[in-house]
Amino acid sequence: MKKFLAEGCILITLALALTACGGKEEAPANAVQDSVKEGGDADKAAAAELKEITVEEVGTFYLPEEFTLEESGISEEGLPKGYASFVKDGMYVDGSRFGKDAYDAAGLPIPESLEEYSQRDGVKNGLPDGTEFKTDSYGSLYAEYTVDGRYCYQVLKMGEESCGAVIFTCDEKEKEEAEKLDFALWLSKMQLK
Repeated sequence: MKKFLAEGCILITLALALTACGGKEEAPANAVQDSVKEGGDADKAAAAELKEITVEEVGTFYLPEEFTLEESGISEEGLPKGYASFVKDGMYVDGSRFGKDAYDAAGLPIPESLEEYSQRDGVKNGLPDGTEFKTDSYGSLYAEYTVDGRYCYQVLKMGEESCGAVIFTCDEKEKEEAEKLDFALWLSKMQLK
């Protein structure tokens, strides 16, 4: 399990490091982070049950109470990045953030939108062949795929002067059960520092 988590984080880190992106969010992405998808009281109740967890190096996560912070910090390997990993019963939520220092070190232009960022070679090369980004019911730009029997749901994020991703993973056999927990809501609410 740890090996997969480490490999997944490396893939995200590599993809984001190679693109060294950032910039301000487009209005639809901001709206997603500040609201719950339309659908009534059940959606609002689900959002209210999430606890707010701020990780200084990355940003603010909204997760069920049972999730615990496994590790967080700043990695200077490659481009500097902040990271955090949460776990509950074989389910993981991993977030990473690249700040202005990473963009400057890479010497690449900052994308102007999440859509532009999703089309960068470094981001696309970090995904299995044929994987495309789509917009989910919360307005998040996401990609879903399976790697070594693990289901992955990755959402791209942009902050004021940062970019990154947050990813939910679980055993592929538990994907259907995990979807009932509405992990897409958790990831849509995450805000980068």
